[in-house]
Amino acid sequence: SAAELIRIVHIGLPAGAQGMVFALSNILIQAAINGLGADAMAASTAALTIEFNVYCFMNAFGQAVTTFVGINYGAGNIERCFAITRTAFKVGSVFMIALSLVAVLLAEPLLRFFSSDPAVIALGVIRIYYVTGLQFINGFLDIFSGTMRGYGFSLPPAIVTLVGVCGIRIAWLHTYFPAHPDFSSLMLNYPVSWLVTALMFLTVIVVHLLYPVRFQAEGRRFDRRVLRWLPLVVLPLLVLMTIGIVRRFSDYGVSVLRVYLLAFNVWCYAVCIGLCVTRAKRLWWIGGSFAGVLLLLSVLPYNVYSFTCGQL
Repeated sequence: SAAELIRIVHIGLPAGAQGMVFALSNILIQAAINGLGADAMAASTAALTIEFNVYCFMNAFGQAVTTFVGINYGAGNIERCFAITRTAFKVGSVFMIALSLVAVLLAEPLLRFFSSDPAVIALGVIRIYYVTGLQFINGFLDIFSGTMRGYGFSLPPAIVTLVGVCGIRIAWLHTYFPAHPDFSSLMLNYPVSWLVTALMFLTVIVVHLLYPVRFQAEGRRFDRRVLRWLPLVVLPLLVLMTIGIVRRFSDYGVSVLRVYLLAFNVWCYAVCIGLCVTRAKRLWWIGGSFAGVLLLLSVLPYNVYSFTCGQL
């Protein structure tokens, strides 16, 4: 029926967009790798092949969580949904960390299947250490997003991935990497974006899922007075942050990182005002506004990087 089709599209389309975001960020990183020379390109390709084989096993946990959480959530068994997620993290943690450790310990022998050039192997080992060795963090992201999709929430994981993966990586390529244009700093982009995204997922699951699903089901409501009074507590800290940023501009001039910090500071003011106006009754716009601001500052032809270059 049309209702079922709309439901399928509602869940499937954001999931597809989430995968597209990963591909988009990888294209941008690959363009940066190409600028580092032929050895970096060959090393990255060899290490990426190993990385894909490791990730296939890790991704299985996210797929399984989506299936089993969805079945039990449809049956109304909320406690079993939480038990499935806990089990996935426990079993997945042991398996994924062990698999990453094996890849790190066997990095050089595995890379010798693809190349005998010492320079290529040395760069490939860097990618395996920074990316494949910390791939278990990405596995946790799959469990987080799989859990959300099992409950029927497919859009929040897509938004979080857009901000945490694509946004952080684009910002990294325009801020940290130009100041440290080497292969190691570029590979560090991956675990940093994964870690930030994992923290964002944890926040979204607690606010968007655990409180509404678990506590309201038990007859208790989340105390929104905390969010209602939060802006009054945060505003003095934001003022101090503003003073510090202005001092940095005054003492050291314009930089990409300082412009991003200033934009983040202004966005925090806007969030505080929005929470006061809406009386903390609506929270969905916070993540969307952050994603929109980050994309406007990073992706448009006239962005933070071009503005900073024009000021220098």
